[in-house]
Amino acid sequence: MLYIASLEAGGSVDQDFVFTAHDLFSVTGSNHSARSYGRLSEALERLQGTQIKTNIEAGGAGEEGFFSWLSEAKLHYTKTKTKGGERRLKAVKVSLCDWLYRAILLDRHVLDYAAAYFQLGPIERRIYEVARSTC
Repeated sequence: MLYIASLEAGGSVDQDFVFTAHDLFSVTGSNHSARSYGRLSEALERLQGTQIKTNIEAGGAGEEGFFSWLSEAKLHYTKTKTKGGERRLKAVKVSLCDWLYRAILLDRHVLDYAAAYFQLGPIERRIYEVARSTC
């Protein structure tokens, strides 16, 4: 929703954005365990690796082709000075694919969710998603 709010205020938005895993976990109500960090990496890999075939139209133009949700995802970390050099995730950088970014900029096709969405169970989340996208 920050994208649309920024655009409506006359601002600009970038195709790349950076966030911390800690902030993401806080907003979504996830725990901050090592397993959550691993699942975040796996989710980013799936978003980047999933190929979508479409004839999507945005901003009065159309194309037929293939895209991934993210054109790039990077996990920036530091290593501790201990013997094992444990990695500590500092930031996550993602780049939206061109088609998704164009749809946001030109058509403003962004669906926002209520903050309480993240407290719902999996079945309730899916019901909410279907209802929200059709209403």
